[in-house]
Amino acid sequence: KPIDPNCLMAALIRWMPEKIENGREPRVAPVEPVPAEDGLPGQLLPFDIQAALLRIGKPKLFRKLMLGFRDQYAKAGSELRGYIATGRADDAERLAHSLKSVAAMLEAKDLTDAAFSVEYAFRSGHLEGLNSLVDSFENALAPAIAAAETLDREMAAPSV
Repeated sequence: KPIDPNCLMAALIRWMPEKIENGREPRVAPVEPVPAEDGLPGQLLPFDIQAALLRIGKPKLFRKLMLGFRDQYAKAGSELRGYIATGRADDAERLAHSLKSVAAMLEAKDLTDAAFSVEYAFRSGHLEGLNSLVDSFENALAPAIAAAETLDREMAAPSV
């Protein structure tokens, strides 16, 4: 979570009971990058599309996950601030944790790191500087939501 297909394959092969000839490790064919298709751009910052496609495998699923991310987390910054203002630390930590996991799966490193920092602050009880962490969280979230939004517009644009 997130899972690297190459690491998973290597671990499965390493632990399989199959006898290895000549004491050599079996070779694992690396998973090749999926070419951009289905209208996906070659680059969509802050996401690493190629790395995300390696993890997810299917461009249509990637697009669906991106649009779901946008729909679910578009207001995550204000929700987080609302949880903090009303003393709902568990909800704030849970929101940061779930967004961190989705951002990691979609290969948005800066957002993953920012969400982790907020989650860790709540989990560890070190809440000094929390406003600065939430600012960083919102600053990393805004371009990710905007990037996900472009996938919806591209899908709706008529083909020429």
